[in-house]
Amino acid sequence: MDSNGLTTIRGLILPADWDDRGNITATCITTYFEEEYFIDQNPRGEELLAFVRQRVKVSGIVKDGNHGKKILTVKNYEILEE
Repeated sequence: MDSNGLTTIRGLILPADWDDRGNITATCITTYFEEEYFIDQNPRGEELLAFVRQRVKVSGIVKDGNHGKKILTVKNYEILEE
C-alpha cells in the first residue's frame, strides 16, 4: 500500500461472471501468487472488461467482500506488454 492508501497488484484479468447470453459482466485479477481480486464495477473497473486475458498492473483500494473475497476499486491501470 502506498502513501495514498492505494494497493498496486499485477496479474491476469479473467472473467468472473456472465449474463444469460454468455457475455462477460464482471472480471477479477488473478495474481502471480494465486490471489484473486474481484473488480468493483465502477466506471474505471468496467473499462477492464475490454482487456480480458491480458496482463495488467492495477492500483486501487482493496476491501474485504463476502465469503473472504477481496474487492478492488480501480483508480488506475496499465496494460502490460506480453
